[in-house]
Amino acid sequence: QENFIASSLNTAPANTWRICAWHKNQHLMQIGEKSDETGWTVYETCRQKGAFIATGHEHSYSRTHLLSSMTNRTVDSTSSTFTVSPGKSFAFVSGLGGQSIRPQLLSGNWWAKVYTSTQGAKYGVLFGDFYADRADFYFKNIDGQVIDQFTVKKGY
Repeated sequence: QENFIASSLNTAPANTWRICAWHKNQHLMQIGEKSDETGWTVYETCRQKGAFIATGHEHSYSRTHLLSSMTNRTVDSTSSTFTVSPGKSFAFVSGLGGQSIRPQLLSGNWWAKVYTSTQGAKYGVLFGDFYADRADFYFKNIDGQVIDQFTVKKGY
């Protein structure tokens, strides 16, 4: 999988958004009980190529800060407006589509937002409006509350 990801990102048109997406998780990249399923290489390949990472599977919502290492979860910026570029990226888990809502079991300083049954979470979805140079995101629950809001600038 790492070779496919690297090849796809290497051949992507220069100014297009780079997004890695998969269903499985890595234990420390979600806040629930999921075990290591992907390995760190796929996360690091996406980060090194300037792609952000969209996952699901865990029935919660969580988003990291901008990271300069996924493996070590090294925080590069805690701002809600940040630039994704080769070597710096973020990941999110958007898993509150309606199956169940699980509690928060893990924590760490790399998390920008955590929304689980522990925080009284309700079902919801992460929306993203993409433009040429930035993308504006917001997570909205079924009651219409905006739980998380952030802007990603494209640094490539």
